[in-house]
Amino acid sequence: KLNEGSNQTSDIRIKDVWEDNLKEEIGNIAELLSEFNVISMDTEFPGIVTSWNMDWKTLGYQVIRKNVELSSLIQLGITLADSNGNKPKGIHTWQFNFKFDLRTEQYQSDSIKLLQDAGINFEILKTKGINIAHFAEEVIPSGLVLNE
Repeated sequence: KLNEGSNQTSDIRIKDVWEDNLKEEIGNIAELLSEFNVISMDTEFPGIVTSWNMDWKTLGYQVIRKNVELSSLIQLGITLADSNGNKPKGIHTWQFNFKFDLRTEQYQSDSIKLLQDAGINFEILKTKGINIAHFAEEVIPSGLVLNE
C-alpha cells in the first residue's frame, strides 16, 4: 500500500522511497548487499497500453515488448534476503515510487483503478515520485544491479 511512511506489520517491514529519500535508501540497501544478496522484485505498471488484433502466438512477444517500451514504471518493490531466506532485521523491503502523471502518461483505466483501490496515490506520485533517470544514476553504482 502506497503512503508517505513506512508500513510495518508483524515481520514485514516496508520503506517507501521517494525522490527526497532515494539516495539515503539506496545507501542503506548497498550496506546490506554483502550479507543479503538474494533480491526479489515486484513491479507495478499502468496496464496494457497497446495491442494488435492478430494471433497471440505470432505477436505475443511483440505486444509485450511494445507495451514495455510505451509504459512507465509506477512502483518497484525490492526485498533482500540471504541464501537461507533470512531477511535483514528492520527494513528489508523497499517500495520505489516513481513519478507518474495521469495527465501525460499512457495507461489502462482498469489498471489505474485497481492500483488506486490498492492505495496508490497518483497525486503524490506526480509531486514526490522518483525521476527514473535519477534512480538509474543512484542504483547502478550501488551494487544492486550489474553486480557479479
